[in-house]
Order: sequence, then C-alpha cells, then structure tokens
Amino acid sequence: MNDAWAAGLFEGEGCIHQRRTTEFRNWRLQIAMYDKDVIERFRDCCLPDKPTSVEHRKDNKVFYRFEVNCRDDINILLKRWYPFLGERRRAKADLFFLWYKERGPSNRGRLK
Repeated sequence: MNDAWAAGLFEGEGCIHQRRTTEFRNWRLQIAMYDKDVIERFRDCCLPDKPTSVEHRKDNKVFYRFEVNCRDDINILLKRWYPFLGERRRAKADLFFLWYKERGPSNRGRLK
C-alpha cells in the first residue's frame, strides 16, 4: 500500500531528472510542496532516516522538499514504483535504468 501511495504522489507532484554539471552527470528524484505532513509521510515510505529540506519563500510560506541523489536508492525506489507509474514517468525510469546499467551501483545506498 505504501508503494502505491508514494508512486501516486510522485506521479503527480514529483520529478526525476538527470543533473548535468561540468564534471559529471547524475540523477535526482525529488518532490516538493507546502504540505509538511505529506512530505514527511512520503519520506517515511521511501527513506525514513533521510531529512527533508526546508525553504522559506518570498511569500513567507515554508516549502518542503525531499530528494534522493544516490543512484542505488533511486534504482530501488523506481523498481518498486514502476507498476504504479504512468507512461511519462515510466519512460524516464527506463532512461534511468539504462544509465544505471551502464554506470553500475555506487554501493552507497541506504535501501536494500
């Protein structure tokens, strides 16, 4: 049940993208919103020991963000969520899986 809920929230509010810097390319999975309780529940479904980040916006609202940067953890989460994802997110996940297969594990992940 938690994977279905997390995948549904990620489908609607999250993103996965490849970050490109001059030195390397890496992937990031992230979700952000104003609802602290929802972000914390999402985090608890994914990586309970990973903190969320807080950002204060110009409108004085507090904005919460949860992101996963470790490719091993992204790989595990996307595999768990894949059956629940829509066509666009699956296409992004497939691109990530190809990249991950080429790069291999980093052995730094928190998930097993």
